[in-house]
Amino acid sequence: MILRNILPTILLSIIFSLAGCQANHTTAQSDASKSSVILISLDGFRYDYLEKYTAPNLTALAKRGVRSEALISVFPSKTFANHYSIITGLYPAHHGIISNQFWDPEYQKAFSYKDSNANKDSHWWGGEPLWNTVEKQNIKAASFFWPGSEALIQGHRASLWKRYNGAVRNYDRIDTVLSWLTLPQNLKPRFIATYFSITDEVGHEFGPESQEIHRAVMHVDSVIGSLVEGIDQMGLSEQVNIILVSDHGMATVLPDSLIFLDDMIDVNSVRILNETPFVGIWTKNGNVDEVYKTLVNKHPRMQVYTRENVPARFKFKGNPRIPEIICLTEPPWSITTRDYARRYKDRWLYGSHGFDPEIKEMGGLFIASGPVFEKGKMIPSFENIHIYALVCHILGISPSANDGDIKVFKPAIK
Repeated sequence: MILRNILPTILLSIIFSLAGCQANHTTAQSDASKSSVILISLDGFRYDYLEKYTAPNLTALAKRGVRSEALISVFPSKTFANHYSIITGLYPAHHGIISNQFWDPEYQKAFSYKDSNANKDSHWWGGEPLWNTVEKQNIKAASFFWPGSEALIQGHRASLWKRYNGAVRNYDRIDTVLSWLTLPQNLKPRFIATYFSITDEVGHEFGPESQEIHRAVMHVDSVIGSLVEGIDQMGLSEQVNIILVSDHGMATVLPDSLIFLDDMIDVNSVRILNETPFVGIWTKNGNVDEVYKTLVNKHPRMQVYTRENVPARFKFKGNPRIPEIICLTEPPWSITTRDYARRYKDRWLYGSHGFDPEIKEMGGLFIASGPVFEKGKMIPSFENIHIYALVCHILGISPSANDGDIKVFKPAIK
């Protein structure tokens, strides 16, 4: 009698359970068809740090996916110019963030990456960043500290974004990224960009050959390991594609290898944004030819260009923000002024970037792993402007106008 009463309930439970399994299976298939991307920047992580230092998680990730011999920076190999090229697929001359600091003659203002107001001012930021491309096509995007993500560009931001705060622990950043992956489907971002600065900061202070940079590499390796572990534990490894990049490498610079501009010109007669080894000069009275002729061939380790005769391979022409005169040196040299060197003599930095991107030490990192990518492949070096097209391809969305080409990744994607 008891069995007869319970049996219909059991049968109904089985039917609902099977229906639920079928629904879950359908949902899983639907989710799997919607690949997501986490784009991670390890600022200043040089292409060869994996071989030089201990990074078991990054090495394992590369074996699970694709790695390039190096990631080639755009010119100049500076942080903001390259991060914004990665996220827009445009050369700096096309998106307007031509370096970390520069003068805008039309706006009559200087941009500085350290200026929080400039980071929020949409005037500076041209092109279309990935989070805008994604959001315009009804997909949620998120950004955790990527340069440019605080500005309302073309009237848009990512649905989820954070105002930059370098005090936020790296593991906390990963916890937030993982929490975004647990949001309801209508809120969950399919594109996430996040940023870590430690390898750049330590590389500058101590140099790329130091024990300190070894420890920094081990730290970010552990941080990325926690992300991969979290994704695996959530059962999302067949949906999430991880793309690890760096904006540039790092070269050793020495305190006895200095080029002093004030030994050559009156620095008070020009506007200098001192970003050694790439230095931009704007004249105050239009005497460009005079200043150029004074500087050119003055030092065997310093190349001097006007904005008109910059090498074509730099793709650094056609934007009014490009300096009237550009001075560029090579490792281990720095360009500075005697006053600057005197004021900061006790804070010498032993690592630098901003050099010609063809210099080997400027090579960055590219690792990509996930359901879209082949396994255990090494591909040739390529310029970072192509990553925008790659992310659009993975998400199945239409890219905005850009300078990249998805064909670069033909041997890397399934």
